[in-house]
Amino acid sequence: MKRSKLQLLSLSLIVMLLFSCARQEMKPAEKTVVGIFTPYFYFPETLNGHVQMFREVNYWAQKENGGIIAGKRISLADRDSLIQWTNDIEVHFDENGNVKQSVFLDENDHSFGHWSVESTNGKVSKASWISKDTVRNYVLISHPSETELKMERFHGQTDTLINYAVVTLNQLGQKTAMQWYNSREQPRGYVRFNYNMAGQLDNYTASNSDTLQVQMNFVTNDHGFFQSQEVYSARDNTTEVYVYEYTYDDKGNWISYTGYKDGIAQVVCNRTYTYYSE
Repeated sequence: MKRSKLQLLSLSLIVMLLFSCARQEMKPAEKTVVGIFTPYFYFPETLNGHVQMFREVNYWAQKENGGIIAGKRISLADRDSLIQWTNDIEVHFDENGNVKQSVFLDENDHSFGHWSVESTNGKVSKASWISKDTVRNYVLISHPSETELKMERFHGQTDTLINYAVVTLNQLGQKTAMQWYNSREQPRGYVRFNYNMAGQLDNYTASNSDTLQVQMNFVTNDHGFFQSQEVYSARDNTTEVYVYEYTYDDKGNWISYTGYKDGIAQVVCNRTYTYYSE
């Protein structure tokens, strides 16, 4: 799915790898939330069923016999130069529905890093970003109140604070605002999330020093997944519109989509799931 251009913020964070709402309470087995420490932080998905693992791979869309098929796999180099798109990934969940590992994959199925996630009393409490068998950084998550989280990122070798975020939550545990600070406690980027009456994400905005950088607007389909995504970049003063056509498994979770940019097929994404026995 189309990534945000939040790297325009001066934080220089690995924003699409970092931080989802850590308030993942003990959830009913019939739902699994994809967000925390996955590429879906800014636009979480709610899956049907008690998901144990899923694997997601993205390909360039290719025309064939009047239809659209998966072509060449999108590479890391493609993502650096040609397209901003979510990474290929394999995500594992514990029996409470909390993510326990997110493995980020290149086009050859080699891992270039993974999040190893710990939970305490049903809530995510720590995550370590590991690459080449080394902890590069780690995140500690505290809960000052029921409507607030603090997420602190430390250097893996020196244990020095890199930056942190204060997250405001609504009564459903959804993120409504996120304020970033550097290690000197100076405010940096700010993100605001807005929801419709059904509790679905309508849009989010990312600002730096009170200046809008990025806005994403969403329309959700009857299955609960994004039907369209409108992306506004203040830096380029451009708006892109993405539309997604899905196929689903028997639980109603998407197993493939074709993503269209401004009406032209661009990406085919495939998912496979493993479910806990129910």
